[in-house]
Amino acid sequence: MSSFVGATVTVLRIFTIVLASSIVLRSTRPTEIARFLENFLRFMRIDRQVARDFSTTIILALRFFPIMVDETDRIRTAQELRGVDLSNGRIVKRLFRVISIIIPVVLSAVNRAEQLAVAMETRKYGLFASTSDYYGNSFRFADVLIISLSIFLVGLAFWFKSIHWSRM
Repeated sequence: MSSFVGATVTVLRIFTIVLASSIVLRSTRPTEIARFLENFLRFMRIDRQVARDFSTTIILALRFFPIMVDETDRIRTAQELRGVDLSNGRIVKRLFRVISIIIPVVLSAVNRAEQLAVAMETRKYGLFASTSDYYGNSFRFADVLIISLSIFLVGLAFWFKSIHWSRM
């Protein structure tokens, strides 16, 4: 029975992490996430250029992921319309058929990355030591409320965990 409880707790943890990260990513603009990452890394005494490059990398990954999923779906649909059967057959044959999806997706990703690199170079990304933000950061009541609620929920989780461990 204890393995069932442990498995249930693990599944609930994963579900909570996925739900929380989904809420954050859906309710926050990518530029705000990048600004937060950059400011947090600077607060941790990391070099300004490294912090800016890291936050830019994370934001580009967040923005490219849905585009790549759509591209993969579009290419998979096109291959199925051409008669490529991806679900039947032995595993080796299916893997070779999936290559007909992987190669165009990778080529598309490389093409997009090249276009992005040219655009960033044209706009002189990284040339200047200091940059300015178009929007300023403001700490609102909703931020305090969410932080307080998060601290309360984390404390509640630790309290439940301590009760669980005291019973064992």
